Amino acid sequence: MCKIELSISEVEVIPVRVPIDFYYASSMGIRGDSEFVLVRLISSDGLVGYGEASLEHNWLNGETQESAMTTINKYLSSHLKEEKIKSLNLILRKINNAVAGNLYAKAAVDIALHDLVCRHLGIPLFEYLGGLISKEVEVKFNIPITSNEKVEWLSKQAKEKGFKTIKLKVGLDEKTDLSNLQTLRSILGCDVKIGVDANGAWSPKQAVRIIKKMEEFDLLFVEQPVPRSDIDGLKYVTKHVTTPVMADESISTPYDAINLVKRDAVDMFSVYIGKAGGINEARKILHIAEGAGIDCTIGSNIELGIGNAAKLHLAASSSIVTIAPDIAPWFYAEDVITPKLECTNGKVKVPEGEGLGIRVDEDKVEKYRVKDLTAYRLRFVK
Repeated sequence: MCKIELSISEVEVIPVRVPIDFYYASSMGIRGDSEFVLVRLISSDGLVGYGEASLEHNWLNGETQESAMTTINKYLSSHLKEEKIKSLNLILRKINNAVAGNLYAKAAVDIALHDLVCRHLGIPLFEYLGGLISKEVEVKFNIPITSNEKVEWLSKQAKEKGFKTIKLKVGLDEKTDLSNLQTLRSILGCDVKIGVDANGAWSPKQAVRIIKKMEEFDLLFVEQPVPRSDIDGLKYVTKHVTTPVMADESISTPYDAINLVKRDAVDMFSVYIGKAGGINEARKILHIAEGAGIDCTIGSNIELGIGNAAKLHLAASSSIVTIAPDIAPWFYAEDVITPKLECTNGKVKVPEGEGLGIRVDEDKVEKYRVKDLTAYRLRFVK
């Protein structure tokens, strides 16, 4: 592999607000747009790397556009001023240690650095991560909490488009959840895998009671049945139901992964680049899972094209990602990359160009830029 030796001359932090094609409802509420932060790194020789902080202000640690922009500008950017970046691992350690928490902000810088370094080396990101296992990734079709009529329509759409794995959001109303599951299974038949995601909506005993009713529909998994901090509750559910239990909100960092393994609390992990703090940290979680024999999926904050591209490279280069990831490029009528990622027969191809393998559409970035927030642009004099 070629030697890494590059200097960063400019860091730009850009707030964007992009509307979602339809309101996406879960037990946490309804989301109609994505208020994200993009990071653009420019090297002294003119190469550009992009990252994305796929923020949800009402989820986990509550990072916002304002907090992410301040974190990147004030605490992370200074570590990019080194005369030469010669080790990606070393600079990422400095980024990770620069400030506590703020994982989505760190992830944006991490993705941009991976993109930039791989462009510098002239290779796709998946090569840097060890090589492709598959050129395309099977993905889930996600169905929000909605009416039975809408679930019927969406399940028919999923079947026509060739999806083999479906995830249904649940947790607000037991009768609605069971009715929606029955509709899904009756339309999709036995060959399509179905999982449910409660986003921590139930108590442990409530979860066991409801999941046992749901099990007649042959579930692939039940994701985050109890609140994130209730590890004992997760373990209780895991030991009292047949369906595999997946941790999502309960796992952000490698430390969380080790704790869940030690406690024998779950059967599966939902791993994110964002909530882990970047590609580097997400890979550590996947390695822990592989050592413990825990199957993984890649979770979603309804990322834009930059974030989805990073997830595709990660998923396609990891043998432990055995459950179709949540990579959904169809959520947006317009994206900030061109061409948009496309899903065919329930699969998305991994971009094959240098770095993330995508081209950011600067016109779309400007179109969706949040004008009432100040975008930070730092230029370094070497």
